[in-house]
Amino acid sequence: MDRQSDEFEPACATATVLAERASRSKRAARPRTRLVLEFLKTAILFSLGLLIVILFCDWRIGRHFHHTHGEDLIGTDVYHGINRANTLSPSVRTVYLGDSVAHQLFMPGTEPSPDVRFITTNQAISMAGQYYLLETAFRIDPSIHTVYFFYIPGCFANNLPPRLSHDYFCGYFHRLDEVIEIFRLKHDSQLTASHLGRWLMPNLMMANSMWNRGDDEAPDLAAPTTPIAQSAPDPEPVLSLLDHCFGKIPDGPEPPAGSYGQSLPIISNHFLTKMRALCKAHSAILHVLPCPLSTREHFEDSQHVFEQTPMRVEPDLLIDAVHFKSQYIEEQRRKVIAFYHLPLNASLITRR
Repeated sequence: MDRQSDEFEPACATATVLAERASRSKRAARPRTRLVLEFLKTAILFSLGLLIVILFCDWRIGRHFHHTHGEDLIGTDVYHGINRANTLSPSVRTVYLGDSVAHQLFMPGTEPSPDVRFITTNQAISMAGQYYLLETAFRIDPSIHTVYFFYIPGCFANNLPPRLSHDYFCGYFHRLDEVIEIFRLKHDSQLTASHLGRWLMPNLMMANSMWNRGDDEAPDLAAPTTPIAQSAPDPEPVLSLLDHCFGKIPDGPEPPAGSYGQSLPIISNHFLTKMRALCKAHSAILHVLPCPLSTREHFEDSQHVFEQTPMRVEPDLLIDAVHFKSQYIEEQRRKVIAFYHLPLNASLITRR
């Protein structure tokens, strides 16, 4: 009995020591757990506060843009085009869309009658932006029965490359479904990152672009034939790696103004097809017409996108490869109306 008692005492002592150690570990772990919880609580509150401040700043900047009617924004014509598409009256029956040359000829606010609406912008928004504008117009006024779409052939080559697309396209067309659709088409991580940023903080990102655009302030950057250069060295190596993993579709070389190349790039092909389907669904007639081209430009339409060949103009009338000098716009507008047999009375078009 004494022997068993002697053996039992060390075992009890060992158990007591282990229990005390476990108790001390628990007591030591409690402060550490409390510190972690306090840190998480502080981090969450700070993040929520930061989010509220960012959202408020974004809202306040957006109110400023609204009160100034989008003046001095990058792509002001796109801002006004979206507003015009969102404010169509039920009496509108004919809509004109197009690039910056179409914008010269069919300047928004110079419509000859209440049943016509000009929503011309520029080519930097690509065919995707043109389609989203028309989609908005049909959503506001389903009774539209005729759509005229004027485009320089070379503009179809716009496959949303980095320069201009982030500000002109992502800056104005950034609903979540639009972000997803563009990513599925291009698998472009850099474009998607910009697109998501515009979706989350559209006004703050636009203001940031305005403050940092530098040389991009030149008004002719959205010209259809302006070369779109790639940055070197690569400013986003991580996103470029993701592009490689996702299988990004590369952008092709810039064609001349009179041609989009042997085939339409994926963005133009996808959204032109959708534009035709949208008009068909609304029993509307879509006319895809080429803007006037210089006699120096070779016209090529390998996929028969256009209904007819373009009206030709002398290079002396142009300030660059495609845009008219201001003193010739009125005269050329009348010629365009006659050449394409447009249902417009040129003499009634005055600036409003």
